Amino acid sequence: MDAIKIEVVNAVHGYIPHLKGKLEINENIGFIVDDGSNRIYQTSDSIGFKNDYKCDILCVPVCNHGLVMGPFEAAKFAKETEAKLVIPIHFDNPMFPVDLNKVKEEFEKENLKYKILEIGKSIEI
Repeated sequence: MDAIKIEVVNAVHGYIPHLKGKLEINENIGFIVDDGSNRIYQTSDSIGFKNDYKCDILCVPVCNHGLVMGPFEAAKFAKETEAKLVIPIHFDNPMFPVDLNKVKEEFEKENLKYKILEIGKSIEI
């Protein structure tokens, strides 16, 4: 079995006033998993931030609401990473519903190849 490299990288979580104080999240991390063939970047729960990381596959949040990137920011962020495949994440919270048609629209504007997985589904890379 070949070695897999896991890199812990900086990420910035969102801020909304009602979480200020003990629930406020100021820092966050993401992960880049590199098996020598593919670099998979999972941003974790994050808003858009200065990013120099490149990857083949990007897992990026899309629910917005001040907590993480929305569809527009996620598409722009994905474009910066030069990802060959983008997988939207963080769209399953019933308190913050996501319009997946808007996600598709924004990703298609940026000519991104994407795969929206149903809850509980997986793909082989």
